[in-house]
Amino acid sequence: MKLTLTLCVSFVSYFLALALRFDGNWAEISERIIPALPILLFLRLLGAWYWGLNKSMWRYFSLEDGIKIFKSHTASSVAFGAIAFLLPIQGFPRSILIIELVLALFFNVALRGFLRVSRERAVKAPSEAAEVIVLGAGDTGHMLVKYLLSQIRFGLKPVLVLDDHPRHSGGSVFGVPVLGKLSDLQFHLETRPTVSSVLVGIPSLGKEILADIERVCNQLRVQVKHLQQFADIACISDLTAPLSIEKALNCDTVLPDSGPVSTLLRERVVLVTGAGGSIGSELCRQIAEFSPSKLILLDSSEYNLFSISRELSSYPIESELTSVSSYDSLSLVLKKHEPEVIFHAAAYKHVPLLEDNPHAAIANNLLGTRNLLKACVECGSVKNFVMISTDKAVSPENVMGATKLLGEWLVRESEFPFATSIVRFGNVINSAGSVIPIFRDQIRAGGPITVTHPDVERYFMSIPEAVHLILSAAGAGGKGDLFLLDMGERLKVLEVAKRMLALHGRRDIPIKFIGLRKGEKLIEEISAPHEKVIKTDLPRVLKVEASHSLDFSVWNWLAEIEPRMFKLSSKAITNEIMSQVQFSEPRRAAS
Repeated sequence: MKLTLTLCVSFVSYFLALALRFDGNWAEISERIIPALPILLFLRLLGAWYWGLNKSMWRYFSLEDGIKIFKSHTASSVAFGAIAFLLPIQGFPRSILIIELVLALFFNVALRGFLRVSRERAVKAPSEAAEVIVLGAGDTGHMLVKYLLSQIRFGLKPVLVLDDHPRHSGGSVFGVPVLGKLSDLQFHLETRPTVSSVLVGIPSLGKEILADIERVCNQLRVQVKHLQQFADIACISDLTAPLSIEKALNCDTVLPDSGPVSTLLRERVVLVTGAGGSIGSELCRQIAEFSPSKLILLDSSEYNLFSISRELSSYPIESELTSVSSYDSLSLVLKKHEPEVIFHAAAYKHVPLLEDNPHAAIANNLLGTRNLLKACVECGSVKNFVMISTDKAVSPENVMGATKLLGEWLVRESEFPFATSIVRFGNVINSAGSVIPIFRDQIRAGGPITVTHPDVERYFMSIPEAVHLILSAAGAGGKGDLFLLDMGERLKVLEVAKRMLALHGRRDIPIKFIGLRKGEKLIEEISAPHEKVIKTDLPRVLKVEASHSLDFSVWNWLAEIEPRMFKLSSKAITNEIMSQVQFSEPRRAAS
């Protein structure tokens, strides 16, 4: 089809050239010139084949295609002229060669250009195309603007370009005006509330300038994305998808060396409690990759257990639907499978909910930990026990934190015939019921985003990174060692909310402050003032050295309160447990 059109264009160009040369005198044209037409068409066909004009896509016509057309037609015209003057064609005027070549080039380029423009205009933008500002009028910026204009179906419309170079001032990039410097970004965003994204097309942009741009965009809730090289433009369609919140919070996953973890898990029977939860399920995924002989998934939620079991069905797993609050059930599971390594991730964690349900918090978080430790001792096969704790266990002001702190004390105050360790860390991004998914749901619902207090701060870490660090610490655990994960700097939850809005390009959604909820603290710490924190040989893993004794046994207290726990009111049991955590950090009893 393409070669046929090429021949048709050459045919028309040839006759127009003859008509122009001989003023439409058909007798002159037919008698003297027409015999040369088959030769011209053959040479045009040969040139088009040699330069690959039959392979080019007209709807993507480019400068490179135009150069190929010029080479093909010029070469065939030169060859045609040489042949025409060698043949006995009387009165063949040389001007025909030039006229025909000019017309053929014009028609070929015009036809291809028309088809490309028609195609691009035929692809309509969505009714509400998202307006974007492009930073950079250099090569990358030009390519970016050109691509956005040609791929309007992505729903992104560049409305202006900003660049610091003086030569770009007052100009335009493919019709999009260059209206100032990068420092003018805030002004343009404030005066153009319909702009939802800022695209950075300057690969060499300095960190300080980039930080200022991100600050402005986060403040005004505008999505910002970076193109570091031309290759990124090939993935420009992903601009319509939000960036990951991990990147927005500078929490990209960096995993340490996994050699020691492999030694701990390979060819071992491993059991994970709370296997269907956010941390538990990721533990199962990563543990499965280290080739345990068997992985036992234990959870009290049927759906969560079904989901993770189905996901890991290609691995040697077994699923146990039970609760850690049942000692008899736990004992049966451990005797059945004889696990060698146990990760205890099962816990209730939502602070306000547990403030209203303290009995459930104690039964699951505290009695569950005691039940598991007792079952491990009775089983006799366990070699490593790892408890997952939380920063809410530090100087707790709520029932949830108190149960986790007392759970830590259970592990640390006694000697066990196996290695025990605790890993304590703060918030993980995208865990079930945490602030990130809540914000995401609120944004999808049109807002408002609710933040408890403008000054509330929390640690944030990606789930895969937290779990890998847990596994790293597990292999180094001894007798009740307490490890802390280096969570980096705390972030204001208000700042997280602003970045979430910026990622989704929602400048219209307000942020509403609702006040701290029952049991919540303004700022969470990863360690208590009396805890001495030291570095370890493991990257991003710290260790606590206990320095205070406790004239109190959690084991004995649980034995005393368990028979009467459900006879106490919620207020009474809350007062009972909160009074216990006023004591100092326990020191492990001497063996």
